[in-house]
Amino acid sequence: MTAHQKFLKGAGQQRLLDYIRMRYREPRDFADFVYLSQVMQADGIQLGALHHRACRPVTSGSLYWQLNDVWPGASWSSIDYYGRWKALHFAARRFYAPLAVSAARKPTGTTDITLISDRTVPVTARWRMRTMDVDGKVTMAHEAAIQLPALSATKVVTMTDADLFKGADPKRSVTVVELIVDGAVASRALVTALPEKDMTLPDPGLTTRWSTVDGKPAVTVTATRLARALWIGFGTLDVQASDNFLDLLPGESVTVTIAGKASAGALKKALRLQTLGAAK
Repeated sequence: MTAHQKFLKGAGQQRLLDYIRMRYREPRDFADFVYLSQVMQADGIQLGALHHRACRPVTSGSLYWQLNDVWPGASWSSIDYYGRWKALHFAARRFYAPLAVSAARKPTGTTDITLISDRTVPVTARWRMRTMDVDGKVTMAHEAAIQLPALSATKVVTMTDADLFKGADPKRSVTVVELIVDGAVASRALVTALPEKDMTLPDPGLTTRWSTVDGKPAVTVTATRLARALWIGFGTLDVQASDNFLDLLPGESVTVTIAGKASAGALKKALRLQTLGAAK
């Protein structure tokens, strides 16, 4: 890894570890280090990309470095050498979507909530804000209708931590901001008062159910409690889920199909679910 690490003449692994420790936790093992590095990369690029989009028209967007790899190794890419998507690439599909929520929390303890539309016509929508604990108990809720102008970034509110987390334990609570169009959630953002390393994130109580969708193996993952940064992995199998790197709220489910040549039995055996709360 050191030989392939071009940043700081091979010392880039220590930089990765420093940033992981700053926001998340001490890696439990090498596999956890790999997972946490992907979470850190996706969260970091998302923060910058949504900031640029929320600044429209001063800044209309951005490109990140880099897309893919010319050889296997630790790198800044969002697609690895074998063509498989890392967490960043799944996240980019959401934070570069035409409709997006930016919930930018500042060091001062305030959060700017901006609704972004790259559509060329106005969009009729609703936006919803809920603070809940990791078990799903809601302590604050607000919802309102809004008309988003074409090609716009609309700041709807600036909230303090005291307003968002009033009466809630910041170690066990998140604020969920959603943009709803035609009755469906078009974009979602999570806000926490503390970095994940200082939160009490529980085992999300994940359960799985296998099925077949359009001739492909499919797995449905359901979270009993908050599942932050869920990664649906299959070890060394050369397969890819149709969606990944997800935040599931308590009681939520997601169904993904699996592309690749592995059998259903091999997929079930290799499946490993990772979150910032626990690994299964």
